[in-house]
Amino acid sequence: MRVRAEVWLLAIVVALAAFIVTQAARAPRRTSAQAAADSAFLDSAAAASENADGGSRVRRSTLPPPGPKDYADIARRITAAEPTTYIDDILAARGGHVARWVDRRDDPIRVWIQPRTTVKDFFPEFRDRARDAFYVWAGAGVPMRFLFVDDSTVAEVRLRWIDHFDDGAAGKTFWSRDQNWWLVDADVQIALHRSSGEKFDALAVRTITMHEAGHVIGLDHSHNADDVMAPRVHATSLTAADLGTASLLYHLPPGSVKATGAAPVSP
Repeated sequence: MRVRAEVWLLAIVVALAAFIVTQAARAPRRTSAQAAADSAFLDSAAAASENADGGSRVRRSTLPPPGPKDYADIARRITAAEPTTYIDDILAARGGHVARWVDRRDDPIRVWIQPRTTVKDFFPEFRDRARDAFYVWAGAGVPMRFLFVDDSTVAEVRLRWIDHFDDGAAGKTFWSRDQNWWLVDADVQIALHRSSGEKFDALAVRTITMHEAGHVIGLDHSHNADDVMAPRVHATSLTAADLGTASLLYHLPPGSVKATGAAPVSP
């Protein structure tokens, strides 16, 4: 009887183990908000470019040039902010240049978000999460507002959904600047899957878009992994460094922030 009981117990254990393995195989993989949300050209390419264009599109515009630059005051501002911002990372990546929009509080930047797509695992909720991401930056103390439009032909910022990036990125931003380094438009691509096929959920889409929207307004990557603008983003809200850097960026004139022949103002 004891042998028979042991056999039955062993059979039950084996069956239970098989059930657990089967359920684990059926369970969907968890998605994560962490992703490589790399800009396509606002990163290492900018530092390698002699004229700091870094592959950005340059388009002439009729926007007024910035006024005379007080390089000593600019240097003081940057030096004072370096400990609490990543402005030095941005300037190092762009050869000492600032790219930003003109004041758009009275004339909101027109943003179009692709309303539908044939890409698998897209949900209409993703559009709302993408809007949320832009609103985060509009409330960050920068002089701009966003207006979401239904017509892509009148938009200055266009966001489209793609399946995945082969290089492992989750989002990419391509912007255009004019001859004075005023930003004039941008194209954003947001992946719905990792290159491995794992899908992104709504929180991940918001997080990735928030990072790319930071590129849209002129920010580059931060070396701090906790910032929204870190190359591999996992933060779901702006840090003090994100806020401080965005604010400082919009207190600096576009273009070069160092006098010709002067020592660089940032490492």
